[in-house]
Amino acid sequence: MKSVDYSVLARDGMSRLVQAKAESGVSRPSSAYSGKVEAARERELREACAGFEAIFINQLLKTMRESVPESTFFGKSLQRDIYTSMFDMQVADRVAHGKGIGIGDLLYRQLSLTLK
Repeated sequence: MKSVDYSVLARDGMSRLVQAKAESGVSRPSSAYSGKVEAARERELREACAGFEAIFINQLLKTMRESVPESTFFGKSLQRDIYTSMFDMQVADRVAHGKGIGIGDLLYRQLSLTLK
């Protein structure tokens, strides 16, 4: 069975698309359109950075919770573990999408340089 190098196919297809657009006389997008696209990309990047920060905060909470000895008063149960995990995820998400702890902002500043 012959293997297919999809990266070569994609690159070849993209170059054909660019060539066809150039030959058809299609102009570049207007600056208003490109501004909207750039704003959308920045929003997506901001959201991704906040998501990463939420995952990081969730790991912090999980690790902190594991470092505290468990109480024998309520006992150990699967339901409690699931509730605690869901609670930590929500807290992490709220913190990250609020002011955060700064990791999302630092990551956004660094990655936004690649957008320009």
